Amino acid sequence: MNRLLVEFAGLPGAGKSTLASAVAEILEDLGFSLATDPRSPAVSLPTRLTYVRLLASRPAFVLGSVATIARTRPLTARDLRWATGTWLKRVARLVQASRKPGIHLFDPGVAQALWSIGARSRMAAFSQSAHVLLRRAPRPDLLAVIDAPNETLVSRLRRRPGSTSVLERDTLSPEAIARGRQRMDEVLGALGRLEAGPGVERFVNPDAAQPSATARRIVDWIDDRVDFAPREASE
Repeated sequence: MNRLLVEFAGLPGAGKSTLASAVAEILEDLGFSLATDPRSPAVSLPTRLTYVRLLASRPAFVLGSVATIARTRPLTARDLRWATGTWLKRVARLVQASRKPGIHLFDPGVAQALWSIGARSRMAAFSQSAHVLLRRAPRPDLLAVIDAPNETLVSRLRRRPGSTSVLERDTLSPEAIARGRQRMDEVLGALGRLEAGPGVERFVNPDAAQPSATARRIVDWIDDRVDFAPREASE
């Protein structure tokens, strides 16, 4: 099947959504049809149906996920509910996309869900729990990890109306940002321990308001790994 699953991950404020949209536009200009478009609503009816089927058909996976997430010692009961629901919905979306040809862009995806679980965890080290969750779950083919200078992260998050980012809970301090990067490194470490993990590349987005140069680098990286022509993407 001519299919490529690409996820975007990174700290809040790094410009993931802006970059994902810019990458989608460039890929369309190159003639590729996007089977999953990051500019469209993440929760569609087919995804909801896949989520329900996942809960019904894979009870061991669901219960194992709940138990593993609970062992990460989330900060609050609300964090536990949110983390569990988010993880299962992202997995369901990836399962649904894996059945369709074309290029699929996810913002966010399972890697970002893992980061969010780790960011809400009271564990000193999160990598083992992330690895346990990933062993049982589908994964993307490619993962673009986006970062930005600290001042860019802080500026963007402060401009977001009503944002509830985990980093904002920690007052956007340099220490909080460092902890966020540590959690991302743990997620990437867990991915790297998989027998068939995704191809991972880091991209620094120095000016999140002007993403074109970074978006072009990501498109070149994706294009180098696409083994089908644009016209074949939907076949």
